[in-house]
Amino acid sequence: MLQTTLVMRGFLARIRNEYVRGSLGVRDVADKLQESRLRWYGHVKRRPPDYVGNLALQLSVPGRRSRGRPKTRWRDVVSKDMKECQVSENDVVSIERSGEEKLGKLTPPPSRDSRPVQRQIAQRRAELRQVLVAEWRQRLLRPTAGLATVEAIRPVLDDWLGRRHGSLSFRVTQVLSGHGCFGKYLCRIGREPDARCHHCVHGGEDTAQHTFVQCVAWEEQRRVLTNEVGGDLSLPAVVRKMVGSAESWDAVVSFCEDVMSQKEAAEREREISTADPARSRRSGRRRRADNALFRPP
Repeated sequence: MLQTTLVMRGFLARIRNEYVRGSLGVRDVADKLQESRLRWYGHVKRRPPDYVGNLALQLSVPGRRSRGRPKTRWRDVVSKDMKECQVSENDVVSIERSGEEKLGKLTPPPSRDSRPVQRQIAQRRAELRQVLVAEWRQRLLRPTAGLATVEAIRPVLDDWLGRRHGSLSFRVTQVLSGHGCFGKYLCRIGREPDARCHHCVHGGEDTAQHTFVQCVAWEEQRRVLTNEVGGDLSLPAVVRKMVGSAESWDAVVSFCEDVMSQKEAAEREREISTADPARSRRSGRRRRADNALFRPP
């Protein structure tokens, strides 16, 4: 999302194509066509003089041409390309023969005006990132949903965005947001009659924090997690540990994947065995209609 927004802001800021190509390491299509012409010219010149390509290059049409400017010939374009690239006919033939991929020999050096300035690109990208992060920070000061998640991530927002490790999976997002196979969330959208936990004898309210800290069904997974991130399993503490090291991030991902996959399997079993049509598993058009009906506020 951040990368897409930066690209759109760059477009609105009217950044030249030369700068975009320079930052992505992509050459201009005109340069590629020029290289292709010169390579083909070198290939033709290496052939015997009686080769049809060489005969066509030396072909002269008899008669008088019509009035006006002469039409540009392919040979004229190749001559112009060699002049721009500052190479001779022998250079083109030798490069084509050796099969070298040295683009600088076949394409003209970029002018001072068109050469992408990497420092300016990096500076502009940093400025756009700062503006975007500032906007996000202002929006996070007045959240309308996901209050617990916002309160956990907002203090470490810069570290979260600047981290070099870890990626969010579907199940990790469920645990961080509380929107998943948790009794409280399923009850809120009408998929469960109550918010109790089906996995522990206490039958307490099933939330993401309950799954992290209290549910006795996940004691083994919780032990492995606490060995890495420590005993504080509150959401802000877990998020701080995640952005602090790749090992902690991987430990949280492993816990979420293991636990949530089992909770999802148990939820599917309850959907199959229930007689309540509001809780039964649907497919196709009926399922899409239910998803629209039970979309969280």
